[in-house]
Amino acid sequence: MQMKGMRLKRIRPHAERKGEMGIGTMILFIAMVLVAAIAAALLITTASQLNQRAQETGSIAEQEVSTGMIMRNIQGDRLINGEGPNAEMPALDDTAPTPLEFTVSAIEDGRSSGNHYYGYAISISSAAEDAKSGILKEELYRSEDGAIDSGDVLIKTTSFLAGNLWTSSSTLYDAPGQSSAVASTDSGAGLFYYYFKVYDKAGNSAYSSVVTDVTDSHKLLASDYIITAVNASTGVITIDEATSVHGVDDDDYIGYGLLIEDASSSSFHVYPITDTEQVDDGSGGYDFEFTVDTTDLASLSFVTTGSDDVNIIGLDRRDTEYPDMPSLTSNGEFKAISQGAGSGKIVLDITGLDLSGEIDSIDDDSGTAVYWGSEGPSPKIHRIKGFNIYRIQGTKSQDGNNRPPNVVPIGFWDINDFTETSTGVYSSTWVDYIQRTGGNEKTAYSYAIAPVDLTGNEENIYHRYSDELVGDALWTTEACATSCTADITLPNWSTYTITATPGASAITISWTASAIPSDDGSGIAFEDFQGHVNYQEEEHYCFEVWRGLEPIFDVNQLPVDGRVNPLVSLAGYAKSTDTSFEDYGIQWPEVQKRGFEGNLYYYAICAVDNAGNRILKPGLSDNIEVIELKAALQAGSPGVDFDLVKLEVTDGQTAADLTFGGMGEASDATASTFVVQVVRDVDGDFVRGNVLTQGSIVKIIVNCDAVGFDILPQTHVSMSIMPKHGNPTREAFTTPSTYVDRYVELQ
Repeated sequence: MQMKGMRLKRIRPHAERKGEMGIGTMILFIAMVLVAAIAAALLITTASQLNQRAQETGSIAEQEVSTGMIMRNIQGDRLINGEGPNAEMPALDDTAPTPLEFTVSAIEDGRSSGNHYYGYAISISSAAEDAKSGILKEELYRSEDGAIDSGDVLIKTTSFLAGNLWTSSSTLYDAPGQSSAVASTDSGAGLFYYYFKVYDKAGNSAYSSVVTDVTDSHKLLASDYIITAVNASTGVITIDEATSVHGVDDDDYIGYGLLIEDASSSSFHVYPITDTEQVDDGSGGYDFEFTVDTTDLASLSFVTTGSDDVNIIGLDRRDTEYPDMPSLTSNGEFKAISQGAGSGKIVLDITGLDLSGEIDSIDDDSGTAVYWGSEGPSPKIHRIKGFNIYRIQGTKSQDGNNRPPNVVPIGFWDINDFTETSTGVYSSTWVDYIQRTGGNEKTAYSYAIAPVDLTGNEENIYHRYSDELVGDALWTTEACATSCTADITLPNWSTYTITATPGASAITISWTASAIPSDDGSGIAFEDFQGHVNYQEEEHYCFEVWRGLEPIFDVNQLPVDGRVNPLVSLAGYAKSTDTSFEDYGIQWPEVQKRGFEGNLYYYAICAVDNAGNRILKPGLSDNIEVIELKAALQAGSPGVDFDLVKLEVTDGQTAADLTFGGMGEASDATASTFVVQVVRDVDGDFVRGNVLTQGSIVKIIVNCDAVGFDILPQTHVSMSIMPKHGNPTREAFTTPSTYVDRYVELQ
């Protein structure tokens, strides 16, 4: 039945509906493919861009990483400026010292009658002075004519180094006459004069006045005599023969002095006698004419005739007696003791030496031995200088006083080195350093000593000046053992520091040390500061102070042991208790000026032993004073232009930004620059243009002293070396807990 107004829906078949759905799905699929294609294209484009950027970034990163330097090693130098202590010599002391003042007194020979003299006492009343550098050395000379000349005889030397400069209370003794066994031009009779030469530490010298005994107490004749005539133009003074100038024949008094009193001033004048002659006085008698030195004839104007105002002065006796050989007490010994392997020394030890009696004597007119009078040296032992020392190989032959073969003089044993152990009995030791005296290793030696008096006479079995057999000597009881061998070991010396500071007229070299140098072999050295006398107990020293126009790093730079180096000279010596030395520009031992104002001098100190072994220290600081970095390029790195390199460094207290200051030494580096030394420059680019290339090596030097660093042990140091292109090279280290040597490995 069909209802009115109702629309009927057409129902399509299933197959028709299925076709419509397929078309829609396809449209959706196509849209999805298109979207995927667009996305894929976008992804591919983005990936490509990212890959390109990654490659560029990698290339840049690779360049940044490979452009740089590596440090092959880092070390510190404890020498300031890498050179050691140095200073510029200031204006030197050129003022001469003030010499000694002294008097001379003739000494009678001790006999009860007559005026006879054979020696002089030289008594110092005022010591030498020098306000600037101080007194260095003093020498006593004897003159025969009252003038200073090169032929005068050096009697004695002393030095501040020996610690016994002469003072206002010092008295010296001299007896000019010598025995015929000694080669000498001195007759021992006549008038003698004395003077001192004084040196200051700057090498300036001055002479004292020339002095003799110009007193009435020095006269040889019993009373004064009458002058009958004086010729002031010729220097001839005539004395009346009636006054009985006894014993005067022609030439007898040549070399004596004519002592004339100036009555107006109560003073005495002496004139050396150059000639004497007996002449007829015209009335059947004789006068004596004395010709005197004409140097100062004008002073003869005061002389008047007819008065008792003239006498003769001088020494009328020669000391021709050899001193007596002292003996040993019943328990005394004289031994030679080898100090064993590596010692280089044999010790002579004497105990119980009996010096209680008179040792030195004088020969009077009758040949009778007489001794120094009360005015002579006291105590009696000082009437001899000491003992010459002799050595022979093996044991002394037992054939009386015949001279043993191969006797060798090796030194002098000064009387001042002896110590009184009981009244008149003395002991002492003396060391034979065989490497200094020409001895041999592993050799048995016997030793003898022979006394030498103030005149130079010596009683011994073999006289030093001739083959004359004089007498026996005091021998060691037996030869020493053969265990002594040479000392070839350096002295022991701890680390120390040196500074050189210029002053007003000298450079002061100061040092510190943790221990005094020592030596297990021959011992720390001594030097003969007395000229011809060895004070072995007083003259030991530890140090030689060397001055150079070049830095002194090596003992082979020193002009010793036959080496020659005009750039280095010995400035002086210092003892173990010294902590400073003032260099006034002289050279030892000649005491010649070698330092010159304005010159830059470098200093080093040697510890020395008695075998001549030296260990040199150039003056190490407590701090690291210079840092040296040995640098090369990393593999594959392009060259680095050092003109564009910056170096940042800090010790934790001070920081510095340093730039390249060129090639040079540590002393060329400053507070704002570092310097470079070329170790290897394979293609020459660094020398030509300051560019470090592959295979080349340079040493970068930082002057820590100039920058103001204080790099003590256990100091942390960091640094950064920054080229213009590339990564900086960063280094850091902590210094060791102790510094031992000059160079300190830091990395």
